[in-house]
Amino acid sequence: MNKKGRLYASDVFNQECEFVERIHELGYNTYASRHYRTAPPAPGGGRRRASAERLWYVSINGKGRPRRGFKTRRTEKGSLFLPRLLGNKDHEMVHQFRTSHRYRENILRPAGRAERRRRRHRVAAARGAEHED
Repeated sequence: MNKKGRLYASDVFNQECEFVERIHELGYNTYASRHYRTAPPAPGGGRRRASAERLWYVSINGKGRPRRGFKTRRTEKGSLFLPRLLGNKDHEMVHQFRTSHRYRENILRPAGRAERRRRRHRVAAARGAEHED
């Protein structure tokens, strides 16, 4: 989740990829961003009572598209997820992912702006090479 509350798929594990999983009594799970949250309003600014910080939750709308984190609540239907048991194939995929060279290389260092730029250049060059063949 980025600073605007949008979910995105990242090539590299970074701070924005960390979520807090909360397991509810009825078997549902919610996922809140560990990095981003809404700060409480300044005291004396309005008539409403100042509330505590509000977490940004992963949520989907009725069409299955992700909603922005700061617009979500823990109790909304779109924020409640049912855990799924993994089959043997799924366990193999997770194992392959975790033992891959790319995962181990990127887990140790966060990607900076220069690294993201280099990666985009590599992807664009690879696409250009495909079109030439």
